[in-house]
Amino acid sequence: PDANGSPIEARLQTTHFQSRDDNHFVGRLDFNMSDTSFLNVRYVHARPNFLDPRTALGNARLRAGYNDNVQANFTKILSPALTSEFRFGWGDSGVARDDQLWTARALTIDVPGVDSTGGEGLTKGGVNYSLGTTWSWQKGRHALRFGGIYRKFTAKRFNEEMPVWEYQDVPTLL
Repeated sequence: PDANGSPIEARLQTTHFQSRDDNHFVGRLDFNMSDTSFLNVRYVHARPNFLDPRTALGNARLRAGYNDNVQANFTKILSPALTSEFRFGWGDSGVARDDQLWTARALTIDVPGVDSTGGEGLTKGGVNYSLGTTWSWQKGRHALRFGGIYRKFTAKRFNEEMPVWEYQDVPTLL
């Protein structure tokens, strides 16, 4: 509210509408190779996007993501008392968040009381892998499970901002 207690109203004027889309696909295969061998595979593919208008005209923020992953599981019954399971996983995901003024390489000017026109580009993501195995052995009323897993994660990040020219006030700018 202002000094009189009345609500302050403002109009948001932008050059873009807010929009979202999520292109998403999931595929799965369950295959009984024999009475003692089973294979399960799953694939996920996604490309989410989001456009966010901003107060500085022409500086909408675009988020574009990607996600691909595969998971596979192979189970083998070796005997009534012994079972083996092998698992594999791979994933690649990330997101890019770019201001339109950064994409255009526009000059950034910052003056107190005036909307900032700063532009920034941020990209982050990574790839991960996993391999695992589990053995189950049953003897009478006792059950023993043992196994191991190997995982590897890689990550990347890029963050760049346009240089900012700062002024104390509008007359100094002019």
